[in-house]
Amino acid sequence: MPHEQIVEYLNDSFEVTAVAHHWRNAAGQIGMTIRPTDVLDQEADAVADWRSGELTTCHPLLVWFAQTRDPRPQTMARVPTGLVNKRKRTLVEQPLRRLGLEQQLALNYQLDGIMHRTYVLGRSVRDFSDADLEVANYLQWGLLALDFQVRLLREACPTIQEQAALSAYNLTARESAVLTLLARGDSTRTASRKLGCSPRTAEKHLERAYRKLGVRDRVNAVLLVRTASTPPPARPDVRTPVGLA
Repeated sequence: MPHEQIVEYLNDSFEVTAVAHHWRNAAGQIGMTIRPTDVLDQEADAVADWRSGELTTCHPLLVWFAQTRDPRPQTMARVPTGLVNKRKRTLVEQPLRRLGLEQQLALNYQLDGIMHRTYVLGRSVRDFSDADLEVANYLQWGLLALDFQVRLLREACPTIQEQAALSAYNLTARESAVLTLLARGDSTRTASRKLGCSPRTAEKHLERAYRKLGVRDRVNAVLLVRTASTPPPARPDVRTPVGLA
C-alpha cells in the first residue's frame, strides 16, 4: 500500500492533528506509524504501553470493531460507554488529550476478527461530523479497492529470477504481472481475473510486452522469461585426487 501518499491525502481531506496507520495481525501483535512522526514524543510511557498491547482492551474503537464486526468508519466519541467503561476510557483519553488526539476516526481496509489494518485520524476538542463520516465511507471503498489490487499484484509479483529476466525490457508493473502469470501456466483469462481486469485489457498488456521483448507471440515471450529466469546448473564438486595436490 502507498501509505505515505494515503496519509498525505487523508491529512489534506480532514482537519486533523495527525494520521496513523495501525495494524494487528492474527497473532495479536500490533504496530503503528504516525505522521507527523514527532507527535508522540512527549508521551513516551503511554506509547510504550500501547505498543506492548496493554491498552488494546481500553481503546473504544478497537473494542467497537472487535465486538460489532462492523467495518464501516467509526469515531471514538460515538462508541457507547456500555462497551468501554469510564475508567478504561480514561487510560486512553488522558494521554491522547494532552497530544490533541482525543477525537479519532478509524478507516478500516482490512478487518477479520482481531486482525485489522486501519488508518486512524486524530484531532482535538470536537468529534468528527456526520459529513466527515460520509466522506470517510466513500474513501473506504477506494482503500478497499486499492488493497485488493495490491494483494493481487503481490501474488503476481515476479520472483527475483523473473525480475532479473524482465528488468532490461522496461515493462510496466501490469505487463510484468500478466507475463509472469502466463509463464507460471495461467491462461490470459485466469491472469485477468487475478489482476482484476478484463481479458481484453490483459491482451493489450501482453501486446505491449511482446513489442518490448522483441517477440511475436506468448510462446516465445514465456520461453524467454522461463529461460532467462532459470538459474544455471550447479557446477559439479570436482575434488583433486589425493596424491595429485
